[in-house]
Amino acid sequence: MYLTWLPNPPIFWQLVLVLLALGVGNGTFQNNPMIMDAAPPEAQGVAGSIAALFRNLGMAVGLSLATTTLYWGMQRQVGRPVTHYPQGHPDWFLAGMRYSYWYAVGLIFFALILVGGLYWRQRRNET
Repeated sequence: MYLTWLPNPPIFWQLVLVLLALGVGNGTFQNNPMIMDAAPPEAQGVAGSIAALFRNLGMAVGLSLATTTLYWGMQRQVGRPVTHYPQGHPDWFLAGMRYSYWYAVGLIFFALILVGGLYWRQRRNET
């Protein structure tokens, strides 16, 4: 989301800091070791395959949702259907990107609520 707030053209050090933060976040939250540690040795192949399947599904569905919300956000900015990249109108594209990122933030909060509910339910059942 921060990439859409950078000035045009971006200031080099701001761009480096944002991309560094994105890289650290992507590198930190890979869950393969956690999945493999939780699976018994005879099921690690299946566990790794299922993790890869859902990772690929997540990328495909995520890309589809991101593109859909991007164009939906551009349409909201323009007030008419947008079916291609708006040459000469970077503000339309940035409005679509902001809309898409806010949609992603909403999905993250929804996921946090779900995980928090599952955690609370598990803790309640343990006592």
